[in-house]
This record gives sequence, structure tokens and C-alpha cells, in this order.
Amino acid sequence: MAGIYIHIPFCRSKCNYCNFFSVVSQKKISEVLISIEKELALKRDCISEYQIDTIYFGGGTPSLIPVRWIAQLLAVVKNHYRLAVSPEITIEANPDDISKPVLDDWQGAGITRISLGVQSFDDRDLRYLNRLHDSKQALKAVEAISSSSFDSFSVDLVFGIPGANMNIWKHNLSLLTGMGVPHISAYGLTVEEKTPLYHFIQKNKMKAPNEEDMVRQFEQTMLLLQHAGYDHYEISNYAKPGHYSKHNTAYWTSVPYMGFGPSAHSFFHQTRGWNASSIHTYLEDIAHGNLFSAAEKLSLSDRYNEYILTGLRTSWGIDLSYIEKTFGMSYFEKCLNSIASMHDTGWICQSDNILTLTKKGKLVADYIIMKLFEL
Repeated sequence: MAGIYIHIPFCRSKCNYCNFFSVVSQKKISEVLISIEKELALKRDCISEYQIDTIYFGGGTPSLIPVRWIAQLLAVVKNHYRLAVSPEITIEANPDDISKPVLDDWQGAGITRISLGVQSFDDRDLRYLNRLHDSKQALKAVEAISSSSFDSFSVDLVFGIPGANMNIWKHNLSLLTGMGVPHISAYGLTVEEKTPLYHFIQKNKMKAPNEEDMVRQFEQTMLLLQHAGYDHYEISNYAKPGHYSKHNTAYWTSVPYMGFGPSAHSFFHQTRGWNASSIHTYLEDIAHGNLFSAAEKLSLSDRYNEYILTGLRTSWGIDLSYIEKTFGMSYFEKCLNSIASMHDTGWICQSDNILTLTKKGKLVADYIIMKLFEL
């Protein structure tokens, strides 16, 4: 099995916290989409031996492009790749793009799942994040998808927004659980360098996230969503049984995937490749038939670190016997020694050879992962 990721790098406006490659100008939409079609044909031999089980339109804001382009890109995928009988096909969307006709059109084009970027149902929060939609649009969008014939969809929320107290955060969660949203992604607000938010905070024009508030809201998220019947299957992801994101789960379990579009990354045959984070350079690369802007073969330590990083973030954890068999005794002993140093912390749960993080451990996941890394 394998996945396909298609990056649509266009937005109506740039969220001030976003670190993904995107542009506000939409002048090059047609050129980029035509180049993605060419790239799909160009890279078909890279993963020709695999069946494609998932396709994911990310961004940027893929929901702003006309549905005919979605249908056209999917037709090109079907022409060049071997698809599963019922692949999961996801599109990321903003609430201001959602309407019944649009939902019907997406379903007609082959989309099976929607990932909706709400972030908050509080207008003050949305202004802080520089989102275009308001709370009414957000609620209306979730209701529209809930009442549509889409069986599976996800809603993104962000916690740790300065000024958002616990009551606001609980309200955000209760709205989604009350509507029976099958999948919820809850991300702590991170301040990345080179984002507008970072510069505003540096100049004291905006408040920085408070770490204690972040921790308390994360704890409440785990508690409330577990009580509501959601599986906490990855650090930031919660789902009702049967509604895990197949595409993202593939990332976390080292399934090969191929990325298309500016800045998109790929992983196959123990190799990582990536496209240029520039519209101009990407268009030139595809015009010259370049598979990637750059690529690297992963070393044994790279592969070990990625296994630790992805595995410990999930509910299925890491397998010590797999580490010994795949990476060798030195990595196995390194892992055991690191675990021993955290024996009395209550951060890690071990069942036979499987290690997973406890709720307490999830609060310091990054620290634990770094302790287990081979540097």
C-alpha cells in the first residue's frame, strides 16, 4: 500500500501562525495545477509496485480551487497509478468554502473525507489567528458536513491560544462531541520562526502562548474526548472507532507516499525527496523533468529516529523486538538504557515488548522522544 499527497499552495489570506508553504496570490493556479498533472505522470514509476490506498489534498487551501480541477487531478491519478477499490480521498477545507452544492460536487468528483480547519468557535480566537471565517460560519460548516452524506470527516481545533480560558476550550470540544463529529484533531499552538505571529510576539504586539494553559487544555482534551468515546490514537488526533485517518496513519507507520506540488515531500525505498518551496522553481523543475528538488537516502540512524518519533506519538507505540531485529543490538541497548533512565517517571507503559506513552508521558512526548533518539 502507498499514499499520494497533493499540495495546493494557494490561500485567500495567510494565517499568522502557519508555517506551511503557501502564497496569497492566485495568479499561477492554472500553471501549478497543470504542472502537478505532469508531475503525476513523471513520478509514476517511483511507486508503481504499490497500490494507492489514500489520496490527500492539502495546502494551502485546496477547497478554494474549482471542483473540476479536483476531478481532473483524480482522473490523472487513476490513469497512472493502481488504486485500491475504495481509496480514502481527503480534501482540506476552510469553513467559508463549505456549502451543500460544494459538498455534493466534491462527493461527485470522488472525495470521500473532509478535514475542516475550524481552529476555534470563539471569534476572539479566530481574530488572533487571522482566520477569515467567524464562529457562525464555523458552526454552519460543521452542521452542513454532519447532515451531508459524507460518512467520515475531521475538524481541526487549536488550543493554547492566549486569552482562551478553559471554559472557551471546553465549549469548543463540547460543540464537536455534541454534533457527533467522528474525528477531531487538536493541536497546541506553536510559534514558528519566520511566521507573522513570531514577529508580532517578538515586537510585543501580540501575547505569546502560556505553557501552563497549554498543558491544562491538553489534559482536558484527553479527559473529555476519552469520556465522549474517542480513541486517542495519536498525540494530536482523536477518533471514534472506524474513523481513524488512514492517510495520516500511513505516515506514522512508514508506509510509502509520493508528494506532488510545491514543497511536497515523498518517502519511498528508504529515500526522502522534496519539491522546492517556490512556485517559480517548482514550475521550472517540472518543465525540465526533475523528479525532486532534492533527495536523500536515509541512514540507519535516520530510520531508527523516525521509527521512535512516529511510533511513540501513536497508541500502538514502538516494538522493542522490531528495533532489535531491524536496527541491531546497539540501537536496542540504547533504547533500553534510555527507558531505564525514565523508569520511575510514570511516562512510559510497557506491555511485553511494546512501549507506549501514558497520559502523563504525552505531556512531555518531545522530551522522551529526544532521549531515545540516536544523535
